[in-house]
Amino acid sequence: MVIKAQSPAGFAEEYIIESIWNNRFPPGSILPAERELSELIGVTRTTLREVLQRLARDGWLTIQHGKPTKVNNFWETSGLNIFGNTGAA
Repeated sequence: MVIKAQSPAGFAEEYIIESIWNNRFPPGSILPAERELSELIGVTRTTLREVLQRLARDGWLTIQHGKPTKVNNFWETSGLNIFGNTGAA
């Protein structure tokens, strides 16, 4: 068995994407607050912010200053980058 080492950011990104795919965070829902989500995933808030920005850039999330982070309907908003993030490609 081969175990693939993963960075904290990679782990957090995979966790969030899998949570979206599995409807833990369904399209249209609001993500938990950064502090809560970083504790849930086990990464620093700095790492989580980096991941959230990357996922927003790829169309998974909408981030607006002072408002909660919203999960997009990725079937409508995401490009082909979604497949590169999950390892499915």
